[in-house]
Amino acid sequence: MRITTVRILVQIFFFSLFLFFCFVTEFSYLKGYPVSLFLEVDPLVAIANAITTHTVYKGLIWSLVLLVPTLLLGRFFCNWICPYGILHQFIGWVFNTRNVQERITSNRYRPIYQFKYYLLIFFIVTAFFGSLQIGILDPICLLFRSFTASVLPAVNMPTGWVYVQEKEHHAAWFIGFFLFTLVAMNLVIPRFFCRVLCPLGATLGVLSRFALWRIDRDPQKCTDCDLCLKSCEGASDPHTLLRKSECFVCFNCIEDCPHDALSFKFMPRQESGVQSPEVPIRRAVFAGLTAMFFIPFSRLSGNTSNKTFDRAVIRPPASVDEKEFLKRCIKCDQCIRVCPTNVLQPALLQSGLEGLWTPIMDMRLGYCELNCTLCGHVCPTGAIQQISIKEKLGLAEYKEQGPVKVGTAFYDRGRCLPWAMETPCVVCEEVCPVSPKAIETYDEVITRLDGVKVTLNKPFIIPERCIGCGICEKECPVLDERAVYVTAVGETRFRNHSDRRLLLNDKDKQAMLNIQDGEEKVSLNPALLSSAALLASPSTKPKAKTGSCKSGGCSTGSCGTNKPTNNLVTLNSKKSSSLPVLPVSQITSKTNSISLSGVKKRNSLSHLIASISAVWQEGGCGSSCGSSCSTGGCGTKASTAKAVSNTQKSGCGCKSGGCSTKQTPQPDKVLPKSLPVPIVPTNFVQSKENSVKLADTRPIPKALSGHQDFDLVAWAKELNEKKGH
Repeated sequence: MRITTVRILVQIFFFSLFLFFCFVTEFSYLKGYPVSLFLEVDPLVAIANAITTHTVYKGLIWSLVLLVPTLLLGRFFCNWICPYGILHQFIGWVFNTRNVQERITSNRYRPIYQFKYYLLIFFIVTAFFGSLQIGILDPICLLFRSFTASVLPAVNMPTGWVYVQEKEHHAAWFIGFFLFTLVAMNLVIPRFFCRVLCPLGATLGVLSRFALWRIDRDPQKCTDCDLCLKSCEGASDPHTLLRKSECFVCFNCIEDCPHDALSFKFMPRQESGVQSPEVPIRRAVFAGLTAMFFIPFSRLSGNTSNKTFDRAVIRPPASVDEKEFLKRCIKCDQCIRVCPTNVLQPALLQSGLEGLWTPIMDMRLGYCELNCTLCGHVCPTGAIQQISIKEKLGLAEYKEQGPVKVGTAFYDRGRCLPWAMETPCVVCEEVCPVSPKAIETYDEVITRLDGVKVTLNKPFIIPERCIGCGICEKECPVLDERAVYVTAVGETRFRNHSDRRLLLNDKDKQAMLNIQDGEEKVSLNPALLSSAALLASPSTKPKAKTGSCKSGGCSTGSCGTNKPTNNLVTLNSKKSSSLPVLPVSQITSKTNSISLSGVKKRNSLSHLIASISAVWQEGGCGSSCGSSCSTGGCGTKASTAKAVSNTQKSGCGCKSGGCSTKQTPQPDKVLPKSLPVPIVPTNFVQSKENSVKLADTRPIPKALSGHQDFDLVAWAKELNEKKGH
C-alpha cells in the first residue's frame, strides 16, 4: 500500500471523528465523549493559554501528544490530522481545473506565505499582555465555531437531522461566509489558509525546524523536471532546498518523482534544506508593535470596563472573572453548541474587539436551564468552570454560598402590560423557576375606560432571589423590546467587584429578608422614611378641628388626630446603615407585611409616609394655632407621645375651636408611585443619644417644600439647638 493511500485513510478517519464530535456535542447526545479533544491537542491553544494565565489547564496536557511527533517528523498534523486542512485539500482536489504546468507554478513558494508568521507574532504578543486572540484564526477553533453557528443550522434547516428545535445565532451569515470565502480561496491559491493565514501552521512550522526526519533530495538523481511540485501541499520547494517549516509531510513529492530522487531520511544534511522560516526582522518587529497598540485600543473602547460594560454581556454560569475570562476563552463556541436552549450566542462587539466571538447570553432567544452545566464540561480552557448542579443551584453543601447568579432582572414599566396598558398578565411570575419566586405582584382592582373592572397583577423583582436565568425575558409577550430584561449586574462572579454589584448586595445596605412562618418581613430603614417625609406632603387636606385642643399635642383631644410617638422614627446611624433602600412603590405586596419598629402594618406605606409628613409639616396640630400653642401645636408643649396606630388620621385641622386661629391649608402634594425613597446623607444621620424626632420638630421650611437648594444638615442642627436635644 502506498504511503499516500495510508494518509488518505487517516484523513478520512480524523475528519469523520471531527464530524462525530460536532454532532454529539448536544444536550441529548453528549454521553461523556471527549468532544473537545481536537481543541485540547492544539499546541497553539496550550501555548497561548499558558502565556495569558501562567498556567496550563488540565485538558491541554494532550497537546504534548502532538508536540512530540512534530519534533520528530515535522509539520505532519496539517495534512494528516487537522480537519480544516483536510477540508481545504479535499476542496482543492475536487475543484481543481489546472493543467500540470499551472499546478507546478501554483505550488511554488511565494513571499506572501510569510504572513502567517506575522499573525503568530501578533497573537503571541497580545497573549503576553493578557489578551487571548488566537481563536480568531486558529483552524480548530474557527472550524468548530463555523459548524456551530452556520454549517449545522444550515444542514438542519431542510433536513431536521441536527436539532429538535431550530437554532439561531448572531452573525451566522458572517461566520458562514467567512468559512466559505477561505475555502473558496483554494481556487486561487491551493491551500490558501494553510499557507498564508494559519497561526497553528506557523507554530508547527517553527517547531519543525528541530525535526529529525524530513524530505531529502539527491542531486545526483534529480533532473530538475519539477514534477515534485505538481501535488505539493505546502509549497515547500522540494525541487531545490526544502523549506522544513512549510513541508506538510504529505509524501506526494516522493510518489510524483519519476527518478526516485526524493526520500524521507533521518537527519539529512542541513545544507540540503532551509531550516528556519524566512521572516524579515523589521516586519516581525512591526507585527509585535501592532499587537502592543491593539491592547490599549481594544480596551479603551468604552464598553469593556466594570463601569461602562454593555448590559448584553452576560456570561455563562460559572464563568471566571471577565479579565480572566478573556485570558482563557479561545472563541471555539463549544459552549454555544452544547447549550440546549439557544441562549448562548457568539458576541460581536458588545464586550469590545477583544471579546469578539466569545459566548454571551441573549435571553430573547433562550434562557439558562437550571439543571444544566454542560457549557462548563465542554470548555477546553477553563474559561467556564466545571460545576455540579448542586453547586449551581446552591443546594446541599453549597447552600451557604447560595446559587450561581448570572445577572439580575429589571422591569421597564412603560412596556409592561399591567403597569402601562391596564392589561392583565402574569406570564413572568408564572414561569419564574426559583423558589420562593423572585417575581411577585401587587394586586390592584381598577375600572377601565370601558367600565369593566379588572384586577391587575403588577409584577416586581425581588433581587435577592433573582438568579438572572432569563426565562421571564424569554417568555415575555412584549416581543420587540421585552418589558422585563436581564443585565449582568449582580452576577456571582463579580461578588467582590463593587462596580458590578447591585446596591442591595452591599453589606452596608443588605436587604433583611427573613422568611418566617411563611411570611416575609421587610425591615425598613427609619432614616429613609424620615427623609421621605421631608419630600412628601399629605395627599388630603387637613381635617377641621371639632373641639378645643387639650393636653398638649392633641394626644387625646378632639382635633381628630392622635399625635405620633417620638420614638416611631429616629435617625440612628448604628441601625440604619444595614437596612435596605427600597422604592416606595415596591415596599408592600399582597402577601407581605411591613415590620416597622416591631409593629406590623397592613396598610400602604405611602399612607404611612403621608401621615408622618403631615405631622412633620403641621407641627402636631397646625403651624398657627395662636398664643396657646407654644411649639406650633394646639396647646401646651407636647409630652411623651404614643405609638402611631393604623387608624391615625393625617392632621388635626385646627380651623376653629380652642385654637384661636385657622390654619392656612397647604396645597396638595401627591407622592408619585415611582418616586424612590431618598437616601439620607451619612452626615445627617444622628446618633441614638442625639436623634431628630419627627413629632417634636417644627414645620418644614418653604425652601425645601419648594424644591430649592436647602442645607439639610444646618437645619437639623438648628432644630436640635432650639429643642434642647
